[in-house]
Amino acid sequence: MPDLEVRVLQLQQTIDRVMLELEHLERANKLPPEATAPDVLLSDDQFAALVGCSKMTLLRMRKLGEMPPLVRYAPNRQGTRLSHYREWLSERTAPK
Repeated sequence: MPDLEVRVLQLQQTIDRVMLELEHLERANKLPPEATAPDVLLSDDQFAALVGCSKMTLLRMRKLGEMPPLVRYAPNRQGTRLSHYREWLSERTAPK
């Protein structure tokens, strides 16, 4: 169990770091305009890269219900809305 707590703490620190970097990029206007729109869809690879975890970890967390909902945008394509990612991230990094 302590290993899980350490991993959760590491994940929270990674999320904090990614959120700060994302905010910095937004302030510096380095993100393309469509990246700040709420309906941009992130693939699993993009989502995992933002969170700083592997795709397998992402899939495990999704199976446990710890990830934002998926949106199916084609018969064989699905993704996570950027707005859902930001909401999920703010919930996980909110002070307790």
